[in-house]
Amino acid sequence: MARSPSKGELAVGWRREGDDIELSWVESGLAETPKIESESFGTQFIRTLIERQLKGSWNRSAGDRSLTILIRWPDRHAGN
Repeated sequence: MARSPSKGELAVGWRREGDDIELSWVESGLAETPKIESESFGTQFIRTLIERQLKGSWNRSAGDRSLTILIRWPDRHAGN
């Protein structure tokens, strides 16, 4: 029996939190729960850019057939 394709959803949002900008990326309804114990080259590259170029942080978590990524970096224009 063939499996039907995943009918997953993607929600992307952002907000200002104090002097930081926070971006959230949430994938839900995935065919299976992502394995995030290791990072691919692309994931390492993006995380490194966030940490070094933006001086930000990256938090990635997997739940029941979902993936959540929370990225936070200082707003260089806060208070201007």
